[in-house]
Amino acid sequence: MDQVYSNLLDTHKKLLDKDSLITAQKIKASYLGLDEDHKTLNEIVQYHNEKMKGSLKWGTLKNYYITALTGFCISSGIK
Repeated sequence: MDQVYSNLLDTHKKLLDKDSLITAQKIKASYLGLDEDHKTLNEIVQYHNEKMKGSLKWGTLKNYYITALTGFCISSGIK
């Protein structure tokens, strides 16, 4: 019980540090991790491929894309 209370106080302090309006709903969402922008695996792979596009030459890049992983995710229904 004390650890939950301590975590809630830490969450409240983080919101205070951001200078945002503090409500019970915001504290709850932040504590549960619902206020964060989560990325899907496919979005991370696409981001990775875009970042590598600028630093690798085409010969290396064509073998560098993570197409097998993307294909697996799509066929498995993973976002």
